[in-house]
Amino acid sequence: MSQTVTITTIFPFAGVPNRGRDGQPKSLNLGGLRQYMSPQAFRAAMRDQTVAPLADVATSKTVRSRVSLHRRLLPALIDKGIDEDAAKAYASAVAQVISGVDEDGAWSAPIVLGERELDAIVEVGVSLLEEFSEAVGKADNAKAGAKVIEKKMGSGLRKAIHNTAFAGTEAIIFGRMVTNPDLPRVDGALASSVALGVGPLQVAHDFFIVRDELTGSTEGTAHMGTKPLSNGTFVQENVVDLERLRRQLPDEDHAGIVEWIIRASALAPTQLARAGSTAPPGASEVIVTVAGASRSAMEAFMQLKDMSPQEAAGQAQETLAQVDKLYGSPDLRVTLTGAGSLDALAAAVGDQVRTSGAA
Repeated sequence: MSQTVTITTIFPFAGVPNRGRDGQPKSLNLGGLRQYMSPQAFRAAMRDQTVAPLADVATSKTVRSRVSLHRRLLPALIDKGIDEDAAKAYASAVAQVISGVDEDGAWSAPIVLGERELDAIVEVGVSLLEEFSEAVGKADNAKAGAKVIEKKMGSGLRKAIHNTAFAGTEAIIFGRMVTNPDLPRVDGALASSVALGVGPLQVAHDFFIVRDELTGSTEGTAHMGTKPLSNGTFVQENVVDLERLRRQLPDEDHAGIVEWIIRASALAPTQLARAGSTAPPGASEVIVTVAGASRSAMEAFMQLKDMSPQEAAGQAQETLAQVDKLYGSPDLRVTLTGAGSLDALAAAVGDQVRTSGAA
């Protein structure tokens, strides 16, 4: 049975690799010789740019938010017939158990929860509030009611959250690392490498000036800054652990999820520079290997050499052929140029994953 899908993405880049919407660079110049881009930049781009397609192939959803209390928990409790004040008291108690809240009642930090976890928290709330409704009703306000619930429920809520923890498809793909013991760590089925510049360091600095004109005055304030622009050919790899994906998402379309990951990997470069610079094109070449163990082409680029994406793709395939001699032929290897389109590439790998899973 196939156990891994290794996605080698080769792409040209000229811009600022951003981790998220803040526009901040997420790259490193190593010894003034070579440029690396953080895998966080790629994973953020993969999550942000394909939310709708992932929803099409995944039935278990993940909620990543600081306002889950207001948008999801409170309305669900009220729909169950819980008094609004009591619902607010319970929501506040849940927040304190998981991470604490700000003054506005939101989580103190973004929390990753699965829809099943939110549903479980609602059900626990209904039973707890039925049991302690009289005590909660005597509280002066929601905050006091929350303290009553926290005191009365003991470890009940913590145990319920722990036993029903299911982070949803997105978190199981990308992982959920938390420090709270009530939300156990979910190992992501997707491992991502840094993006490695194949040639010597090529960084230019983009200078910009911003000036604010004050109304009714010729005087103003101004700011001049710079941003490093990364240039050259880069290689990045994502490895899907199929066994982990199947174990943690037994009821999902594993092949469909792998197809989504392949598309997201190929399109991630178009999202990396979306803030503060012109977005580059997508991948020039994608090489996907389905095998028992991951097959990396990174060894091909240990020595710095200026190469076009096409030259880098050829060198990557030569290295993979040498790896195959050592470990045997893979179950499948297909390239973007060989498949003719990204959809055809993803479909070919999806078919292999389905066949392997049925074996």
